[in-house]
Amino acid sequence: MRDAVRLNAAVGIAVLVLLPMRTVHAYDVRTHGSVAGESFDASKALQRYLRDVGLRLDARFDPQAASPPGKLAEFVNVGTARDWMIEGVIR
Repeated sequence: MRDAVRLNAAVGIAVLVLLPMRTVHAYDVRTHGSVAGESFDASKALQRYLRDVGLRLDARFDPQAASPPGKLAEFVNVGTARDWMIEGVIR
């Protein structure tokens, strides 16, 4: 009897948690990229870290390896640390 009550409670909780999830709308990938870019810009610790390891914010890293804009919701990655972070979020 107790096991049946526990099972029913577990199923009930799962339904209450999972059922509303199908109606939730997520941000599109470009919005995620914008949020990541704003977070990068706002992060003083990240900017301090890059400076401490001798990297400029506009330094470019392997821009040829960037995904084409068509695969990144038309975002153009020029190879900066910020752009690589945005590409990673979009992909």
